[in-house]
Amino acid sequence: FEPLWAYLTSVTDGRGRLQPKLWMAQAHWQNDASTIVEGELRRSCILLDESKSAVNAKLVERIQAGEFPHINLLEVDNVCGGQGPKLLQALRRRSLEAAPQRAALLV
Repeated sequence: FEPLWAYLTSVTDGRGRLQPKLWMAQAHWQNDASTIVEGELRRSCILLDESKSAVNAKLVERIQAGEFPHINLLEVDNVCGGQGPKLLQALRRRSLEAAPQRAALLV
């Protein structure tokens, strides 16, 4: 997972705050035609791959630990199941901690 963590660290380091546009971090599998075919042959899919790898669970732990401080848009796989609710909770908690005056708006 080290390449993923290094990438997320680089895109959430705060540089995006200096621009008027949104920026995104991608914490999901990058697929192409060959990896999709390979997944099909192994009777797998993106949702199953995310569940087996626990990438979203690991992402939740890192966000809760204070890593990736400037997330704007976050792309993940399997957000509707698995760790999606915990990921949302971790992001909301960090948002409230970063700007307590907005807490009343998000609760």
